[in-house]
Amino acid sequence: MSLFDVPLEEAGVAGRAAVLISTLLADIAQQYAQTRPWLLLDQHSTYSSSAMPQKRNPGIINKARAKAGDVIGAVNTCFIRAHNLPLGMYDNKESVSEDNTAVFVKAVHLLALAKKTFELLRVHKDRALEELENDWTCTMALAEGLQMEFALPFRVGHNFASAVVTVARSEGWIPKNFPYEKAQQCFREVTAKLLGKEEELPMSEEEFRRYLSPGYVVRTRVGTGSPAPASTKAGLEAAGRRLSEDERWVASRCEAIDEAKAKLDAAFEALL
Repeated sequence: MSLFDVPLEEAGVAGRAAVLISTLLADIAQQYAQTRPWLLLDQHSTYSSSAMPQKRNPGIINKARAKAGDVIGAVNTCFIRAHNLPLGMYDNKESVSEDNTAVFVKAVHLLALAKKTFELLRVHKDRALEELENDWTCTMALAEGLQMEFALPFRVGHNFASAVVTVARSEGWIPKNFPYEKAQQCFREVTAKLLGKEEELPMSEEEFRRYLSPGYVVRTRVGTGSPAPASTKAGLEAAGRRLSEDERWVASRCEAIDEAKAKLDAAFEALL
């Protein structure tokens, strides 16, 4: 069974990486559908459309996603080949080698394209902040703040935050200019419905604005996987250490294999 299990597991690793990379690159490519993108490739790495002079095509993203499709297709080939081989009736070492070689050759090419894509990305910080401030991205912070700092049930905070967004979108408000008086009214209505009596919003207008600030949310969300700069730095450092450990392990295994091959060759030479 190892002739099936090990190659299929290895192919699956490459396939999962291809799906993850392709999904991430699809999100980046979506920026090109905006009139004022905040995340783009360096203009020197794109090419003009043959018909539309204003258009800049993110070719390397398209190539990387196409290569991800090649990887996923090669992975499926491995599984289909394994599925169609009668166990014990056919020595599939040769086909396994061919199939897995195709998977990893394509996967290495994909990783090289993805790496180059990320190196070419340019983030327009002011435009990115504007994008966040023009929508209700940080609304959850209102609910969390009411729970953590004002000891209110989370369902009250969640319903309040949802009510604020409902009013804002129906009347054309954004977080920066949403009237504090309307927020107070939303809170009274929500508490009347959920708690049986109207209560006043315990947070001040300054606190209300702060909870809706993207900068505040980024700074205060800490822990593994959070966007806080310190957490991001720690995560990158941890990933770097794991990569170094893996590289050392691979190097030691390759060295051990080379030594074993040399001993085997020497043993055969002695017999001859």
